[in-house]
Amino acid sequence: MSVILKRKAAHRAVRPSRVASAPIKLPSIVNVHEAKTQLSRLLARVEAGEEITIARAGQPFARLVPLEAPVLSPRVPGRYKGLFGPLGAAEALAPLPEEFSGLTASLSDPLDLP
Repeated sequence: MSVILKRKAAHRAVRPSRVASAPIKLPSIVNVHEAKTQLSRLLARVEAGEEITIARAGQPFARLVPLEAPVLSPRVPGRYKGLFGPLGAAEALAPLPEEFSGLTASLSDPLDLP
């Protein structure tokens, strides 16, 4: 093996590995610079349920808190049954009420209202 290859092999052996080390435990109060630098890690902690306070010059001014899941009412099949129905031929072809009688169709400007 040549001298150059031996040096490269030795250099690789002492190079620190890029494998992620143990997660860094950040305090619950962080300054703005740390928050910007570690935002992904802070969001992961918030997602796990932790509250993080962000401070500027040592004074707390913001909190990162997890959102509460919205409370959804259960869906009820058929709850609008009977409210909407198909129009009969007489209803579909009936003239418009008086309040719409002044409207005319305009091909040049579809929003041309009187």
